[in-house]
Amino acid sequence: MNLMNRVVLIGVLKSDFVFSHRRENHNIYQSTVCSKRYSGFLDEIPVFVSEEHLNASLQAGDKVQIFGQYRSNNYNKDGNRHLGLYVSAFAVRKTTHTDNNHIQVDGYVCNTPFLRETPGGRKITEVKIAVNRSHNISDYLPCIFWEKDAEAAAQFAPGDHVTLEGRIQSRIYYPKAAQNENSSDRSDGKGKERIAYEVSVRSFLTDGTNNKEKKPAVSKEKMPSGTGNQDKKPDNEKTASKARKGNLEEFRAMLHKLIDEEIENAGDD
Repeated sequence: MNLMNRVVLIGVLKSDFVFSHRRENHNIYQSTVCSKRYSGFLDEIPVFVSEEHLNASLQAGDKVQIFGQYRSNNYNKDGNRHLGLYVSAFAVRKTTHTDNNHIQVDGYVCNTPFLRETPGGRKITEVKIAVNRSHNISDYLPCIFWEKDAEAAAQFAPGDHVTLEGRIQSRIYYPKAAQNENSSDRSDGKGKERIAYEVSVRSFLTDGTNNKEKKPAVSKEKMPSGTGNQDKKPDNEKTASKARKGNLEEFRAMLHKLIDEEIENAGDD
C-alpha cells in the first residue's frame, strides 16, 4: 500500500456493489459507504473495488471495513469538467467494529490557499494537495483546515510539502441556479443538490519555508449553503490539532503506527 495515501474506513453499505467500468482487464464495482461521525452525521463516501478484491456476498446494509487510498479523477458532465473523488479499496470485508473514518496523506500544495470565514464565523482554509502514485499519476485532494490550523495553512505556498491526517467528509450544497425558465432546479433560487467531498484535517506537519510573519487575509465570503455542518466543530479531534514545522519523518512514522494499529485491530473480528 502507498504509505503516502492510506485510508481506513468502517461504515454501512448504502447499496449493493454494482458494475461501474473495466480497467486493465478487471471489472470495477462501485458502492457508497455511510460512516457515522461522533455527532451522528453520516458521511457518504463513494468506494470502488476490483472484483478480485470483492466479496460477492456483500450487500446493502452490511457493516464493512475498507482499506485503500483516496483518489481523484477528472470527468466531463453537462459540458463542464469536474473532479471526482473516491476511495479505491484493496480490501473490503464484513465487520462488527465501530464506525471509523481515517485518512493519512503526504503530498504537495498545488494551489494558493485563501483563508475565509463560514457564515457562522469559523475560519476555514481550503488547500488542494497533490499526492503522487506510480506511473507518474497524481491525485488532487481538497483538504480543509479549521480555526488556528486554517490560519497556519493560509501561509502555505504551491510546492510546500505537507503530511496530514484527518477524516473524509461529504457535504451537501446547492449552487445558485442558472436563470433558465425551463430549469428543473430548486424554485427558491438555489441549484440542484450536489455533494462536495474533502478531507477535514485533524493534524498536520509541514517543512515549508514560507514567510510565517505575513498575516493572512480573512474573507467574509460565504460558503455554499449546505447541511450546516460547516460551522460545527469537526468531529475528528480525539487529539487536539497542532500545526507546526518539524521532523516530517518522525510525524509520518507516528501516523503510520496509528493507522497500522487500526488495521490490526480491525482484523480482530
